[in-house]
Amino acid sequence: MKHFTKIIVIALILLFSFNSLFALEKKSTVRKLIPGTVTEGKLELSVKNYETFTFQVKPDTYAVEIDLSGAPADLDMFIKYGEKIENYDDVDYAASTDSYNEKIVLTRLSEPILSDGTYFIDVAYQRDVFPAVKHRRVTAVPFKIEEKERKVNIEAVLKPSETVSGVLYPEKGMAAVYAFNIPKRTQFFRVDISDTISDIDLLVGYEKKIVTLKNYDYIGESLLGKESLIIRNSDKGFLPPGMYYITVFDQVASDYKEKFTITAGLKSLPPPALSRISNLPPPQDEQENALFATVEVIAEAGKGSGCLVSRDGYILTNWHVVKNFNEQASGNIYIAVNRSYNEPPEELFKARLVDYNPDSDLALLKIESGLYGQPLPFSIDFSYFPIGKSSSVKIGQPISILGYPGVGGTGSRASVSLTTGIVSGFETTEMGTYIKTDTEINGGSSGGAVIDVYFNLVGIPTVIIGEDSSQIGYITPVSAIPAQWYRYFTR
Repeated sequence: MKHFTKIIVIALILLFSFNSLFALEKKSTVRKLIPGTVTEGKLELSVKNYETFTFQVKPDTYAVEIDLSGAPADLDMFIKYGEKIENYDDVDYAASTDSYNEKIVLTRLSEPILSDGTYFIDVAYQRDVFPAVKHRRVTAVPFKIEEKERKVNIEAVLKPSETVSGVLYPEKGMAAVYAFNIPKRTQFFRVDISDTISDIDLLVGYEKKIVTLKNYDYIGESLLGKESLIIRNSDKGFLPPGMYYITVFDQVASDYKEKFTITAGLKSLPPPALSRISNLPPPQDEQENALFATVEVIAEAGKGSGCLVSRDGYILTNWHVVKNFNEQASGNIYIAVNRSYNEPPEELFKARLVDYNPDSDLALLKIESGLYGQPLPFSIDFSYFPIGKSSSVKIGQPISILGYPGVGGTGSRASVSLTTGIVSGFETTEMGTYIKTDTEINGGSSGGAVIDVYFNLVGIPTVIIGEDSSQIGYITPVSAIPAQWYRYFTR
C-alpha cells in the first residue's frame, strides 16, 4: 500500500511539473508578426501584463510601421533590436502616451536606425490597477497589432533641370526617394530643394536605393529648408556615370506632411527660377512693419532671430547666434524674411558679419546677396525698426518681444511669434546693464526685437535665467550698441 501511495505521489509530482513547465512555456511564448496581417492579442492581467512579439527586417525593407489598435485600455509599446526586453527603460523605441492605442514608425533614417535582423516588441499595460471598461473593472484587455512593411519607392526619375513637387508623409518616415541618371563625362551634379517651409536635408547614394546616415556617399545637411547639394569629382575629373538615388527627408519633425519642390541638374549654378528675388511686401501699419523687420538668422551652429535696422539691410542680433562651434564667426550666415507672418519666413539672403562685440553679445550683419550668392535687386527695400532710447525704459513698462522661438511652430521651422510682458527690473554686471523681464523668451528668440508700445526697438533678448513660469529674461538694451556701428545704419 505504501509503495502504491509513493507511485501516486511521484505521478502527481511529475504531472504538476509537466503542467508547470507547460504554463511557463506558454507564458514565454513569442509570437511572430507577418507584414500586412493584423494579429489579435489579449493581455490576461491577472497572469501577465504584457505580451511579446517579433518582426523581421530584410535588407530591402526601408521602413516599418507598427500599429496597435482596438484596445479598450491604455496600452503601450516598446521595441528592442536583437534581444528580448528586460527593462522598459532600456529599449530602442517606445510609445507610451495617454492614448489607448499607439504607433511607432522605424526607418533607415530614424534614431536608432532601422537595421536588418530581428526586433522584439512588448505590448504592455503599465498601470497599477485593473482598467475600467464601460464602468466595470476588467482583467483582460484585447488588442490588435499590425506590422506594415515598406520597400523603397522611387517617387520619380528626375530629368535635368526638371522641377518636381513632392510631399513627406509621417507614415512614410518623413522621407522620399528620387533617382537621377548621370551620363558619362559629367563634372557636376546639383540638387536643390525649394518651396518648403520645413528644414529638409538630402542624402545621395551612388547605385544604391536605400541611402542612410551610415552609408550615404554625399550629404546636404544644414539648418536651411532650401537645401542645396553640389557634387563634383574630388580629382576635378568626371563623376562615375550611372544611377544616383536622392533621399529627401526631415530629421526634426514627424507629425505633419510637408510639401517641397526638388530640382536636379548637371550644372554647378542654381536654376534661374530659384535665383529670382521678387520685391518684399510693404507693411500696412507699424505693427506689420515690426513683424516684417524681424528676421530669422541661420548660421552654422544654430539659428536665432535678428532685427533689421536700416532700409538697405543692416541687422542687429546676438553674437552667440552667428558664431560657429569653434567660437568663431560662421562662414555662411543666411537670412529668412517674412512675406507672410502666418508661415515660417522665406530663406532669401546671405549676410556678412560687419562687426561684433562678445562682451555685450551683439553682432552687426549686412545683407549682401541672395541665398545663392546672386546680386540683390536694385528695387529691394527692407522694413526696419526705428531705434528707441533704453534710458526711457521704466520698471513696470509694457514691452513685447518678436522672434522665432523653436516652440513657436508645429514643424521643423517656426513662424514669427510675439510675446508680451513688463520690464521687471535692471541688473548691472561686468558686461553692462541688462533689462529684466517676465516676457516669455525661448530658444530661437535670441537676437530678436524688444519693442515698446510705439514699436521702437529698445533691446535684444539675450539670455534666460530659470525655467518655465519662474524664468526671468535678460535683455541687452540698445544703449549697448557700440557708437561706431551707428555710422553704418543711420547714413
